[in-house]
Amino acid sequence: MMRVDMSNNYLRIIDVSHWRGKINWSAVKAVGINGAYIKATEGTRYRYVGYYKAESESASSIDFPYGAFHYFSTAIDPTEQANYFMEIAGDTPLIPMLDLEEVP
Repeated sequence: MMRVDMSNNYLRIIDVSHWRGKINWSAVKAVGINGAYIKATEGTRYRYVGYYKAESESASSIDFPYGAFHYFSTAIDPTEQANYFMEIAGDTPLIPMLDLEEVP
């Protein structure tokens, strides 16, 4: 089981998406980052699902805590989005997150 290092009494968690490219998780861990959220889905279709899968496997391979986040679209049924997200994200060491940026 992965644990988040809380020895400094606060969390330093980053978020990443395909825009960041391949992540060097060992380097991220070395500078004191406690965990990361990786974009897993957007709406009900997301063309970069492979990025999430590759980066979550890479983070997991060095026991780096990560979670998945979903970019929510106000124009798409929320239940369909939730189902899609859970299908792609699966279980993660950190709780799932929702990225809300659109305001109708």
